Amino acid sequence: MCATRKSLSLSSGLPLVVGLSTAAALLAACSSSENPTASNAAAAGEEFGHIHSLDVNPADDTLYVASHHGVFALGADGFERVGEGRFDAMSFTIADADRFLMSGHPEPGAGGPAHFGLSESTDTGRTWRSLSLEGEADFHALEAAGDRVYGVDSQSGRLMITEDGRRWRDLGQLPAADVAAHPGNPDLVLLTDGSGSLVRLQVSGSPELVESAPRLVLLDWDSEDLLVGAGPEGSVYRSDDGGDSWREVGSLPDVPHALTATESRWYAATEGGVLVSTDGGATWSEVGAG
Repeated sequence: MCATRKSLSLSSGLPLVVGLSTAAALLAACSSSENPTASNAAAAGEEFGHIHSLDVNPADDTLYVASHHGVFALGADGFERVGEGRFDAMSFTIADADRFLMSGHPEPGAGGPAHFGLSESTDTGRTWRSLSLEGEADFHALEAAGDRVYGVDSQSGRLMITEDGRRWRDLGQLPAADVAAHPGNPDLVLLTDGSGSLVRLQVSGSPELVESAPRLVLLDWDSEDLLVGAGPEGSVYRSDDGGDSWREVGSLPDVPHALTATESRWYAATEGGVLVSTDGGATWSEVGAG
């Protein structure tokens, strides 16, 4: 069944206004370290702090966790820190095999600009270099689609786009909580606004509210027929038609903080740790358990 859509204006500042206060609260929570998520970081002997993002490296299917205290990789003995950095990785995405993108803040006392802008690693997170907007942008959501990268700047509440990681185009006031790009058509993105609304945007057009969608705060679009979403209370959904229709496939035990999905494994982070599902979201277990 096709969604009923309502056209929204990019320039008016109204596209996601109903969710602005909730989105602001969500983003504020993402920058806090008051509630550490630590249970399955024990193998590393340290805590993640708040988990901001999850993604899987297509080079070897390794799961990476971007957290308040740096980036971790899942190995045979649990999660281990990647590199020496203990920076706050507010957003993180794997653009290609072994090519990581990140935005965030330096660890306390490290000095330098307060905002990383867009940083890149080509050695699986061991070292990072600034690509653009250092000291200016603080992306709380990043999404890579081929050569294109979308970023939601928490400083301005604007959705931005780049093709080369250096020159950015402003798509307007869209303070989204999460962004997912169509795997075969990078001009098409879906956004959540923190209150649970789903918005569809063609880069050359205006945003449209997908009124048939359930309440969603997190998204991941792995392939054309695998679009996964999580609701604010932990319900997990799947869409096979690009977001027009959804079915609930399972639920998480707690409020979701991050989500990523591949054809064989879905991962989610909650306050209690990192969870995995191998049956399309129906059941979830702690990563490394058993």
